[in-house]
Amino acid sequence: MADKTTSAEPELEGLRYLKEGFCFTPEQDRQFALGWPHVRRLDPDHPDDNDPQASAMRYLDQLDFTSRMVWGYRTAMGLARAWGQPAIFDLAPAVRGLRIEAEEAIWNARPLQAEEARALLRTRMTAPVGGIGERTPRTFVLLLEALVGSEPIADAMTSILEEMTITELRQHWALPPRVTYQLGHLMLRVSPQTAATLRRRLQDVLRRGTAFHNGPLEELRLPRSEITHLRSIHLILHGAEAAESSSDHSPEWYTHIHDDYSIVQMRAALGRTPYELDARLVFLGGPDVLRFYGKRLDWLKSQPQQLLFLEQVAPIKHPKVVHLLLRMARTSQVRRQVMWWFKKHAAYVSPVLEKLVEEQRASAAQAQDMLDTLGT
Repeated sequence: MADKTTSAEPELEGLRYLKEGFCFTPEQDRQFALGWPHVRRLDPDHPDDNDPQASAMRYLDQLDFTSRMVWGYRTAMGLARAWGQPAIFDLAPAVRGLRIEAEEAIWNARPLQAEEARALLRTRMTAPVGGIGERTPRTFVLLLEALVGSEPIADAMTSILEEMTITELRQHWALPPRVTYQLGHLMLRVSPQTAATLRRRLQDVLRRGTAFHNGPLEELRLPRSEITHLRSIHLILHGAEAAESSSDHSPEWYTHIHDDYSIVQMRAALGRTPYELDARLVFLGGPDVLRFYGKRLDWLKSQPQQLLFLEQVAPIKHPKVVHLLLRMARTSQVRRQVMWWFKKHAAYVSPVLEKLVEEQRASAAQAQDMLDTLGT
């Protein structure tokens, strides 16, 4: 499917990657171009906000919870503030207790402003913290973006990187560089002019931190096993070359590659250790990535994991999505939501299901049952 090209400059950087017809609606096409599903939405009427403190505590109590696309406004604000504290938990053998500073952050109902967000980011980007999982930095950054805006957060993160010492930029940390990695997704949601400025600033940071490298920065090779801010910047700026030369090849490091779909496909196919089935890789690597995900549906053990996957792939208009969700309609814990999707898109899915029946595929009987349910 060809990308849309126009002579006019797009209003937001990511729209240069727009793929018309990738999704069911033009707005969904737009959202994928702008980084979906690496974005979070806020809903002031979300049920979590009936008791935002208890809701925030529920997520903090989980070491590595499954994220969600839509969050309550008050819950999101409390979590972002708590995650940005220098120390979140008192950690001792068999003890993981929330510190008073984090509890106070959860109760703080004042609107979160750009300067406070910058301070929270600086804390999380310059110091390790215990008691949270590797997926938390993504949600932390994306909630701050939803609360404050893409440009203020992207500028703040870049400024913090510019202020770091070379030692900090090269430090091997599990979590702070994962915060930095999210900057690449935010850069899709700013103007092309702002994105170009951010890229120049990041190039300068990368050049300062890698004075040992004499060649073009695109050819920079960093230790694969070391998660550093420099590596995150390299991955943001240099796509497939950086991911292949300077990462451990886990699919999580391939979400900034817009210029080499075959590399994205290969890493999605070869990923052995369970990784998140990320719809971003479908957008970047093409629908064949869905085929590899079909072999890994059993990795989605919990209802929240299955629901997140459904929310991510539901906008994609492709027969392979129909095949995947047909399986989920039979075996998943989100069957009700899957059935709603089939009914909503009955006109599109019915010919796909009929073809499965005609070709006597292994799923033919289930496809016929679904057709009967849809009344087509």
